Amino acid sequence: MIWFRVAVAICATAIGGEAALAQDTQAPPALQEIVVTARKSTEKLLTVPVAITAFTAKDIEAAGIRDLRDVAALTPGLVFDTLIGEYLAIPTIRGLTQNDLFGDVNNVEIFLDGINVSGRSGLNFNLLDVERIEVVKGPQSALYGRNSFAGAINFVSRRAPSAFEGRVSATTGSDGTRRGALHLGGPLADTLNGRLSIGYDGFDGSYENYSSPGSKLGGHKYRTYSGGLDWAPTANFGLRLNAYYSDDKIGPPAVGFTAQNCEPNATGQAQAFCGRLPEAVPTALGSDPRGPGEDRKVFRTSLQADWTTGLGQLTSLTGYNTLRHGALSDATRLVGPASWYYLGRLPSNAVVPQVFTSKLFRGDVDDVKEFSQELRLGGKSKHLRWTAGLFYYTQDYKGGLDAGALGTLPANFVGFLPPFFTAIASPWFVTDGMPPFSRFERKTDSSAVFGALEFDFTDRLRGRAEGRFTHEGKTQTTPIKDGRVIANARSFSDSWSFFTPRFTIDYRTPGDLLIYTSAAKGVKAGGFNENASVATEESFKPEQNWTYEVGTKGSLLDGRLTFNAALFYVDWTSMQLPALSPSASVPQTVTLNVGSASSKGLELSLSAALTRSLTASLGYSYTRAQFDSAFNRGLIALPSFAATGGNISGFDLPRTSPTQWNLALDYKRPAFAGYNFFGRVDYSYKSTQKPMADGLAETGAMKRVNARVGLESAAWRFELWGDNLTNDATPTGAFRDTWLNNYVDNQLALFLNRTSTSYPRLRTYGVTASYRF
Repeated sequence: MIWFRVAVAICATAIGGEAALAQDTQAPPALQEIVVTARKSTEKLLTVPVAITAFTAKDIEAAGIRDLRDVAALTPGLVFDTLIGEYLAIPTIRGLTQNDLFGDVNNVEIFLDGINVSGRSGLNFNLLDVERIEVVKGPQSALYGRNSFAGAINFVSRRAPSAFEGRVSATTGSDGTRRGALHLGGPLADTLNGRLSIGYDGFDGSYENYSSPGSKLGGHKYRTYSGGLDWAPTANFGLRLNAYYSDDKIGPPAVGFTAQNCEPNATGQAQAFCGRLPEAVPTALGSDPRGPGEDRKVFRTSLQADWTTGLGQLTSLTGYNTLRHGALSDATRLVGPASWYYLGRLPSNAVVPQVFTSKLFRGDVDDVKEFSQELRLGGKSKHLRWTAGLFYYTQDYKGGLDAGALGTLPANFVGFLPPFFTAIASPWFVTDGMPPFSRFERKTDSSAVFGALEFDFTDRLRGRAEGRFTHEGKTQTTPIKDGRVIANARSFSDSWSFFTPRFTIDYRTPGDLLIYTSAAKGVKAGGFNENASVATEESFKPEQNWTYEVGTKGSLLDGRLTFNAALFYVDWTSMQLPALSPSASVPQTVTLNVGSASSKGLELSLSAALTRSLTASLGYSYTRAQFDSAFNRGLIALPSFAATGGNISGFDLPRTSPTQWNLALDYKRPAFAGYNFFGRVDYSYKSTQKPMADGLAETGAMKRVNARVGLESAAWRFELWGDNLTNDATPTGAFRDTWLNNYVDNQLALFLNRTSTSYPRLRTYGVTASYRF
């Protein structure tokens, strides 16, 4: 707690000094206006009738924002989870969580410079040279498309500067924290500007790896490059090229398992965990060094061309992304090996039950290529503004799962118990390489036409209608399934067409406050059940929601106070839910459109210049998200759900904190010799979540304090910082998976459930120095 006390003491001293100046005759300055592009045009944040949380480059630096976890901590209504390393990233807005936990399409789309970013394993990327982050809440399918079902998060890269400038920074801190970055930019020719950034971000991890002494869990090494060109040969034409590449090594995650304590099966073995998930037992966390973690290579590029023509503003936006991701991790979730129960032949030739131990490993493979092209034309007259556009998107996705034990069976091995498990598990035991367990190849093609009309009914009242008609087709083959190569692999193919409108009316009061109401439809495309044995279940349809919102935003006290407030209600239908097939002759899990849900709540954010040196920001959200009518037949093995057939109607939607709030105090005042003293404290709170749809387990409330203090001049910045100073170790999430071995707690237990639990990054602290030139 020493770093927390130091930070608070310094800030308190500074704030106390400011209080002595409270009689200063000069009023605090107005807050900085934030400009966003959430509706594909440049607008002031306080004039856009959409719920948006935006962070400028100054906000990102001041709060130490480095990834989506930090963004979520400071955004009311946004939750972000990474349940296993970085390859199971789940952003959730307004409680509209992803029910298919291991599916590859989220309910919130991520964009970089307006280009859709797919592949869940590449979503939580390193934020290098980012000018602005916009979290847009509510369905954005009308203008953004591409599954912006619950909202969208857009990262905007910094523009190339017109005058030469540069910055170098270096960070060192606890747990092997090492970061460095170099930024350069300036004119390359009369009409051409460029920028280049190189960054390194290293972290050893917060937890000791008790399976590999001397190593840690939860670490990473990011090597990132970002660059851009801005070319404006005439006043009516501009071209902007952005490119991003990152070569990432991500260590084994801090994931363990929580012993089950409820819902016994017929033999008395617990099948679930009930109650609050405990913090990690450090000595119980381990990962075999033969499972080194993740290797990720991300490439993203965009080309935007803007022409001012006699018809209006014509924009072409072209994107091309690739993601290559491989992971190999210790799936045993134990410090030691797992146990196997088998029949072994003794020297006497007798065959008797015996036990041997071995590690289990899981490998994940993702290879994603995507291309998109958007053409957009916009114009305006005195009272009318309009936009019309065409969009095309194609994706090639090759993915799959590997599983194995990386070891040999005992020399006296005869067969596993029960006998049918022999055919399933025996192929896992290999000494050279990991056998592929499953592979799929998917092709997605999507095309759309979209547009928007905005009309001023009076000087204060305006209306807007947006709409997008989308046709999306997918084909998929599965050449390897359950460890077997399929000679004549089945091919799945389906397509869907849907219309996603959005309607908005807003009114600006005589006091210059904005009041708005909107109704928007969000759609998430369908997909395939590769293991379906019934033709009618080979694919599932799109799901949809209608979101209704009333909000207000504006500024008071001559711009020294800004606020945003919104009330919302979401009606979610045709929900895609994993479920046991009601038609198959043998039990199998498929995704079906069998549920409905609703979400309602309040979001509020305030920013205020309290004095000339002190500003404060407050964010709050309350979300009540629950299943209205839903059955999860996969739960019928649990006694509590057997009689109802897995009825979860009325249960909370998982991975949603009903209450979230955050508070920031940011202080800055002159110190000496051209240096300013600065200090900032951020507090964030997320109430307990139900990590799974059964509602049996909960995470506990998460409470975090970050602080940073230092000195800054026009050229130099020195900062002492600490993150998670309260050392909050509350689990970040959990999911139910299966023991793949057949002997658990000294009992025969085939496919017995367990609760895998993810743990957070603990307290880190350090110093950062940077120089601008």
